[in-house]
Amino acid sequence: MDTSSSPPKKNLPLGLFCAAFLSITNGSMLGPIKYAPIEAQGISFVVSFGVGVLAVTPLFAVIYFVVVTKQPPNWNVQKLLLPGLGCGLGWNIGNVASIYATTYLGYTVGFPLSQCAILVGGFWGIFLFKEITGFKRVGLFVLGALILVTGAVLLGLFGRQT
Repeated sequence: MDTSSSPPKKNLPLGLFCAAFLSITNGSMLGPIKYAPIEAQGISFVVSFGVGVLAVTPLFAVIYFVVVTKQPPNWNVQKLLLPGLGCGLGWNIGNVASIYATTYLGYTVGFPLSQCAILVGGFWGIFLFKEITGFKRVGLFVLGALILVTGAVLLGLFGRQT
């Protein structure tokens, strides 16, 4: 199976399981920061966070290529290096911002507000990848986006009492 040219097969149960697992792990991602000494919280935490990513990513890659595809990866460094570095850079900048948001606004306000990134991903899906088409479907996404933004505004206004 050449994964570089064929799209992945649709698997709704597996996709929903992975989305739920992502929600649990991503939603808990910054919990350990509270166990770090106060002087190691904030931007200092990014270094240990990065070491954790560096340790776990190759493990999951090996599992994926051994168990799922049963073949070695096609590295294709010439085509994938710059896009991959760009994605990693953007992702880590977002993580640094979410750490600061959580540090300064608290976990109950800062981290949920950082999850409004779902809007950006949704708009990428609509306009760049054409994953959602049609007036009714895009309208439903926009309605959900308005609800999310309303919740974010209310959370920002009333979420943290000092």
